[in-house]
Amino acid sequence: MFNLAIAAGALFGGLAVDGISAPAAPLGGAALMLVAAVTVWATAIRRRPDRLG
Repeated sequence: MFNLAIAAGALFGGLAVDGISAPAAPLGGAALMLVAAVTVWATAIRRRPDRLG
């Protein structure tokens, strides 16, 4: 799974650099990291046993 993630990141990063521009690759990575962080946060909130509601 790690190798697949590295390969996918290299592929999409290369496509972003070739298709858009060099600054697009880190911005795309930052956007994906934000989506991942929100997903983890939302999952943690939903699984807390002491949550209200």
